[in-house]
Amino acid sequence: MIDKKINFTDDRLRKISSDGKRLMIYDTKQPGLALRVTPAGTKTFCFSAWDPKRKRSTDVTLGTYPKVTLTKAREMALQRTNDLASGVDIVGQYKEERNEPTLDEAFKRWVKKKAAKGKTSWKIDEQRYNKHISPQFGFRRVSDITGKQVENWFLSLPQKTGLSTTSANRLLVIIKTVFNQELRKYQNPCDGINLNREESRERFLKPGELPLFFKALDDQETPDYLRDLVYLGLYTGARKANLLGMRWADIEFDMAIWTIPAAMSKNRSSMTVPIIPAALEILSRRWSENQEQPTPSTFVFPSISPKSRTGHLHDIRGSWEAMLKRAGVNDFRIHDLRRSLGSWQTITGASTSVVGKSLGHKSHQATAVYARMHLDPIRESIEKAVAAMHQAEANIVPMRRNGQGNK
Repeated sequence: MIDKKINFTDDRLRKISSDGKRLMIYDTKQPGLALRVTPAGTKTFCFSAWDPKRKRSTDVTLGTYPKVTLTKAREMALQRTNDLASGVDIVGQYKEERNEPTLDEAFKRWVKKKAAKGKTSWKIDEQRYNKHISPQFGFRRVSDITGKQVENWFLSLPQKTGLSTTSANRLLVIIKTVFNQELRKYQNPCDGINLNREESRERFLKPGELPLFFKALDDQETPDYLRDLVYLGLYTGARKANLLGMRWADIEFDMAIWTIPAAMSKNRSSMTVPIIPAALEILSRRWSENQEQPTPSTFVFPSISPKSRTGHLHDIRGSWEAMLKRAGVNDFRIHDLRRSLGSWQTITGASTSVVGKSLGHKSHQATAVYARMHLDPIRESIEKAVAAMHQAEANIVPMRRNGQGNK
């Protein structure tokens, strides 16, 4: 092995060739910093110095060049030099660092646990992470991710990716949560970073949009599953994830109620949803169709893909966007169905408390036992709002009743 001492520069390091020999080259500017070159030409920074505590030479790998820059390597070597002078066991520290997970590894553990607990948002988190976070931080050891790096990345997201400030917030929360739940022993780089200010969304179906929306929803180009899901979203005010994961076991036809389990509820409490007649009609028909299948599904909206990991319908974006395009309704999301119900309840005179209870905004543990006994005002309010929406449609075009001619 040939040993050399030179003043490291990027130009010199790039030009170094092994010529089929193993080389060890030392930096004359930063004591302890060396570059190891294999016969295959791989260049790796390492720290090599005398350890007075262990009474022997210490060699610790710092990283591969140019992935680890020369500036960074010198900083690392200086830190190791100071650690040695302070009596730190840098060999033991190095072994611990080698076993330190990358952010990708920590995220995979976290999202696996989230999915196992029945959380329905894990797939969206995974998509967001893979697209925006992993390329930037995924390959890094978690202790190498600094608050400044995360803050600069977070603030630049809207300009560089076109994401809204709200979407940027969701990404930051993912990183922060992974550190809080999987990496508690490490400094959370998100601490001290303020989320972007979010303005509440107020989009709901306006009177002039309702005829166009219902006409497109009822036409033959709309798949049955989407039509039924959208109507149920409008008739119950349930969140998209709850609609997609709706189970037959949670529906009581005789009492006309749907109980969303605590594990599926955003506020971590079970929620009792009254089922109005129009919604009951849809569910009764789907139940009959489900029972005719060779293997009946446990879900109201079973997956149409045999590779589904959940067993229920998941991706409806394509059919949803196509329906909206036919309706000429812009900037409208599935979640806005929920907001539409609440808005029309308010328009038709419902109180804030009734609307809040309808949408499950708050859960009062003390009265949970009596929830089924106090659903009549909520059911009445929902029916009134639904009737008003359909009346707005009827004022312009003849209403096409759901469940008739939809096959």
